[in-house]
Order: sequence, then structure tokens, then C-alpha cells
Amino acid sequence: MAIQWGRKESIIWPPHVPIFSYSAVATAILCSCLFVWQRLTFSMTPLQKSYITEYMRSQIGSTFKAHETYRLLYLGGASSKPRLAFPVDFVPGQSTLPNGNVIPVALSDLAIAQGYRWFFRGPEQKLADISVHRWLRATVYEDEGLLRLFAVSLLEGVVTLAAMLWLAIPRDIKRFKQLKYGRILRGPQMLTPEEFNKKQKGDGVGFKTTELGKMMRIPRRKEAQHFQMMGDTGVGKTQLIMQILRQIREREDSAIVYDPACEYLQRFYDPKRGDIVLNPLDDRCPYWGPAQEMASNAEADAIAASLYQPADDAKDEFFHETPAQIFAHLLKKGPTPHQLAEWMASSDTLESLVAGTEMSFYIDRKAGPQRAGVLASLGLVAKCFRLLPEKPQTDRIWNARTWAKERKGWIFITSRPPERKTLRPLHSLWIDLLVMRLLTTPQHTHCRTGDRGERYL
Repeated sequence: MAIQWGRKESIIWPPHVPIFSYSAVATAILCSCLFVWQRLTFSMTPLQKSYITEYMRSQIGSTFKAHETYRLLYLGGASSKPRLAFPVDFVPGQSTLPNGNVIPVALSDLAIAQGYRWFFRGPEQKLADISVHRWLRATVYEDEGLLRLFAVSLLEGVVTLAAMLWLAIPRDIKRFKQLKYGRILRGPQMLTPEEFNKKQKGDGVGFKTTELGKMMRIPRRKEAQHFQMMGDTGVGKTQLIMQILRQIREREDSAIVYDPACEYLQRFYDPKRGDIVLNPLDDRCPYWGPAQEMASNAEADAIAASLYQPADDAKDEFFHETPAQIFAHLLKKGPTPHQLAEWMASSDTLESLVAGTEMSFYIDRKAGPQRAGVLASLGLVAKCFRLLPEKPQTDRIWNARTWAKERKGWIFITSRPPERKTLRPLHSLWIDLLVMRLLTTPQHTHCRTGDRGERYL
């Protein structure tokens, strides 16, 4: 603990210094030492290795014109006068020293022919450093100075230092910024597309704007989550959605597009792909009926609940739940859309169809306003079913149950402003059916994406 200004200060670790840069320098120095050792061990001759210490001492001493003691290497033999050893006197091999150590060097044939049998260090003698350095440089080191001897090793050390600093300096800058401004634990961050893709591992659909230049990609595992696009008119929301659709088309994935303005239909509709247009006022609309969506009678209640959404007001709850029960009962009989519309528009037909069930009390002639409210709710939905095409009018039959299994082609849910209010129950039912089928029939090769902003994808 350190004491400053009358209080105890905790030791800060790591300290406020560029520790990454310091570590890079230390690592580069260690690597340089390793490169020098590698040059000394594997690239130099035995005599150069033996004299490396004397070569360094003599170069330093020659600068100050000093005289130091040296022990030079000699050759000896029984019948030959000892002389200084030269590089040509040694070859790779094995020799045993008097102390028992074995070294990987032996006398050359030339030295043996001259009568020499061993080599040894001579007695200490005081010599001029400059003379020793000149002799070693000319005779042993082939006129190469220390810097030139280890030039490659030092160059490798410099390259290592540059590479380490290239990695360390940005980390130190980032660390100093965190120490100065703090570290973001939660909340939004302003990132470049490159930073975002790296941090989020973006490999899915992406967005590209004029300002960013590079595409910012969403992780593919997160594509099933919703996208929310907000902005004023003309800022480019539609262009971003078109970018997503183009990428979905390139990946040959399926898509469901809620397109009230028909702008995406004009650009992306492809009949060869098997696209579907869900709009009863469009000639391309296939034959569809709510009864064909049921895999079992138990699903009639779910379809009816989608068509008659519950109200927030508990007082009006009766006029949503009751028509839903009657509608589910009618669906179980398997009618066509036009038959269903005729049944819901005729009170006499409804009374005969629900006779003998608990639902008959809801539309009893003695019920008064209750009967009128239930029949009115049924009639509002019947109007949109009359707009649907009949089987003879189209050569295509479609239902969400089959499409969710195969997922061939795109689905466009469109409308025009005059008919939008009339078609709203159908739109709500189609979207709910598609979502229900996609959630109950998942496929690993497809993803469920949604945009709860301006468009539904």
C-alpha cells in the first residue's frame, strides 16, 4: 500500500505504462539473443566459436588502445614445434580434451601431415588489443566485423521488434483510452463495419451504405431475430430492406414479404421460382381456403383465434370469443371460402349448423342485442372471404401448411389502399398461419427472419 495525500492508495496493476510495448521490446530482445545463439552454434567454424569472446574484447579494447591478457589456441605434436592454430587446421569430428570432455571437432589432414596431434590453449600473455583484433579479423573471421557477422540475426531481431510493436502499440492506445475514459460494460457502441464484423463474427446478411463503404454483416445465427429499421421518409429504409432481399435471393432462401405498396413485388416477383401473391384482387392469387389449413380439427380454434383477435376491453371480449367459437365449428365441416361466407351471412343457416350445441344459445332469436352483435362480427369477416378466387378461376392451389414443409418460392402479401381495410382480416390470418407453421415445422437449412419496422420479411 502507498500513502499519498494522507490516505492509503491501492497498488494499481497493471501500472499506467505501455506494458504491451515494453513486453514487445523484451520479447524482441530475447528473440534476437536466440537468433545470435543460432548463428553462433550452427553457422560458425569451431575456431570462430572458440575466439568469439576474445574477438569482442579486442574490438572494444582497440577503441581505447588498451592491452589485455589473452590465451590463444595452439597446435602441438611430438616432433613439431607448437604454432598458432588456423581455420584450415580443423574439420568436423570428435576430440577428447584432457578433462574428459568430448567436442565436435578434429584436426584436419593438413595439420596431421605437418606432425600435429593435439590443440591447446597457450599461457596468458599481454598483447595490444588492436593487434589481436586485426589478426583475428584477417585470419579467423574472414575480414568480417562483429556487426557483419551477426547482421542477419540482428535484422531478424529488428523485424521481430517491428512486428511485435505493430501488435502492441494499438493495444496500449486502447488500454490508455480505457484508463482515461473508462470501459463500456453495456450499451451501444460506435463501430466501423470492419470492427463490427470482427467483434460479432458477421457472416450472414449485411447492410451497405454510402457513408460506410463496406458491408456490415449480421451473424448468421442471429438472423432469426428481428430487425428494426427506423427513420424519416426518404432516409433509405426501403433500400436496406431491398439489400436483404437481394442477399436472400442470392442464397436461394425463401422469404415472406408484406408489401402493401407493391414495390417489392415489382422487383423480386419470379414465377419461375414458384412465387405466390396473396391478394384476392390480384389475378395471380391462388385458390386458398381456411378449412384447407387444418391438419386436424383441433387446429380450427387456433385459426379462429387468429381471425378474431381478442380485444383489450373486457366488455367486448364476448363479441370476439363467441364468433371465434362459431367460426371454428364451421371450419370443421370443411367448407370452401365462398360457402363459409354464405353460411356466416345467413342467420337461418347458422342456426341450423350450430343447432344442438352450446353455441346455439349465442345466436338464439330471443337473445336480442347479443345475437345481433355476434352475427355482425361474423358478417364483417364474411365480406373478405367473398373476394377470394374460386377453384375454377385459378390453376393454383396453396396453403401455408404445405408451403412450410417445402418452402419453395417467395410469398408476397399485397394490397391497394382502397381495399386495405377490407383485406386486413385476411392479412392477419395469413401472417399468423405462416408464423405458426414455420415455428412448428423448423428446417435447419432455412432461417426465420422478421422486420417489425416498415415491412415484414
